[in-house]
Amino acid sequence: MNTKISIIGLGWLGVPLALQLQQNGYTISGTTTTLDKLETLSKHPFQVCRIKVETDNIIGDWEAFIHQSNILIINFPPKRIDNIETIHPLQIAQIIKQTSKTTKVIFVSSTSVYQNTNALINETVNCVPEKASGIGLVKAEQLLRDYFGSNLTILRLAGLIGPKRHPGRFLTNKKQLKNPNVPINLIHQKDCVGLIETILERDCFGETINGCADVHPKRKDFYENAAVRLNLPLPVFGTQKEEHYKIVDNSKSKSLLNFEYEFSNPEWIFSKEPLLKNQS
Repeated sequence: MNTKISIIGLGWLGVPLALQLQQNGYTISGTTTTLDKLETLSKHPFQVCRIKVETDNIIGDWEAFIHQSNILIINFPPKRIDNIETIHPLQIAQIIKQTSKTTKVIFVSSTSVYQNTNALINETVNCVPEKASGIGLVKAEQLLRDYFGSNLTILRLAGLIGPKRHPGRFLTNKKQLKNPNVPINLIHQKDCVGLIETILERDCFGETINGCADVHPKRKDFYENAAVRLNLPLPVFGTQKEEHYKIVDNSKSKSLLNFEYEFSNPEWIFSKEPLLKNQS
């Protein structure tokens, strides 16, 4: 039977994911929120429709988008707006309301759901997010878990790097950076796509999985390397008496999925990819 996958959110991650899954033989449909992006995305070999998920309804033909879909991938992050801790769960509730609970779902979440414990942190901990977006994601995860149950897998991704998200972009207009000595948690776009591919291939549902590179370089070292690669001035770091961090444990993704990270060291982005000024 041909598997149809519907992807909410054809953005930085959604487009390469859709292209890869299409190449693998899946039937793909995806969404965008604007007419401009709809026109741009129409060049790709999969169906694209305009869908906008609001807090009280879904604008667009949701039934056509979800029709005969075996799998739904929810891939739109909380916006950086006021009250997002309330808004994002309401958006997810609208998706739940109009989707069969027999649908298998991958929810692309974030490691921002974890608090800074200055220690290694894995999927079993009780999440106490420190930012509004993380609070919204925890609420959204629980709504999805309550409804889809064992048909849901939550994929919590670390900080995203890759094409057009070169680490050097974080240095733009930054006069001073904080926490120079903390380990950082990052994941490359190729590994994000690879993890989702593997979850589908292994039919791995009913799980919560962290996606993060093996290596956690110090923040100062990493961003100084980024500056050197882009011929930018070295960043200036402040001095903090107390530095707060977390180290995201990715061991479950490797043991459960037998997944091998292509960018197991995020600093490989400096040597594996052509790094152009416009990427920053």
